[in-house]
Amino acid sequence: MCPFSELEWMTKNLEALEQRAEVRYRGALVCVVHRVFESDGTWYGADCAIAPRPEVGAEAWDFVAFCRDWHRRLDEAPDAPPDAGEFTRFGTVVDGPDWTVVLPDRVLRVLGAPVFAGDEVSWRARW
Repeated sequence: MCPFSELEWMTKNLEALEQRAEVRYRGALVCVVHRVFESDGTWYGADCAIAPRPEVGAEAWDFVAFCRDWHRRLDEAPDAPPDAGEFTRFGTVVDGPDWTVVLPDRVLRVLGAPVFAGDEVSWRARW
């Protein structure tokens, strides 16, 4: 059973449609995402616009491109998914504490790394 009344649920989701967030790696802007909302401890956003790739420190941009490609391959062959072990080459980009999401009213510390699939992004976070 939903803990919200129908009106509360609609209001919460309409607010999400207007919410914008910045996904950052080591303080550098990686993408701007819209329609942000949280459900069961996981945050979601759409229309992820990737920031220009920097000259130095581009490992997060390499990760985003790889992640999007990995999910594309998964969508194309769900019965023969790509090996999740392919992510290990990104080391601390995936496992480190360097991702944050800046919302209008708070900053979230991302647990692990965000998941980028198409123009969507999701993440688990703590305050």
